[in-house]
Amino acid sequence: ALRDLVGGGRTVLLADARNFPDAVAAGGYAAAGSPVPLLLTPGGDNDLHPAARQALADLRPDRIVLLGGRAALSGGVERAAAATGVATVRVAGPARDHTAAEIARQLWGRTAAGQGYGFVAADLYDPELGWAGALAAASLAATAAAPLLALNPALDARPPEGTAAYLAGLDFWAGRPGYGWVVGPAPDGAVAALAGLLGSEDRKGAAAPRGETLD
Repeated sequence: ALRDLVGGGRTVLLADARNFPDAVAAGGYAAAGSPVPLLLTPGGDNDLHPAARQALADLRPDRIVLLGGRAALSGGVERAAAATGVATVRVAGPARDHTAAEIARQLWGRTAAGQGYGFVAADLYDPELGWAGALAAASLAATAAAPLLALNPALDARPPEGTAAYLAGLDFWAGRPGYGWVVGPAPDGAVAALAGLLGSEDRKGAAAPRGETLD
């Protein structure tokens, strides 16, 4: 049975089928360790997609986690999910970079530097080019058990606000530095800023090559 294949399916993730960032940001978490089902439904609709509804019936979860704000999954989708009788909770921020940070915080449980040191960063903004690198990054996130955080190539010298605020709050400078991988294109300034936020001694140095650790 489908429920047996995913470790009982106690938690199910639900993301927008028409826009990639939230689903990709949670993909590593869904695939790391004991698998967590990740279902897709058109976020702008007022109901669940029939396939998603059937999967929920088959999985019989205890909790549905909606990924993203109401711009990603509408209030209608949320009401339809709640109408299944399963407890629902929304993990979201005001923009996709904030939502990715909330996924790291609330699903991965990364609320302090000592709870994990590795991160993956990828473009979650470019609708034409970003999704390919982000999809590869999600696979790396699962393998490395490292949350996927957002980059925005339009920001030359810094990561997006949600990414920067989240990493700054972990305060890697107070202890052991973190490390990370950047997957896909990213401005050198943003990569160097990420290294600094992770407590790198090379805070003012050149950006690390793509795919290599930022330590």
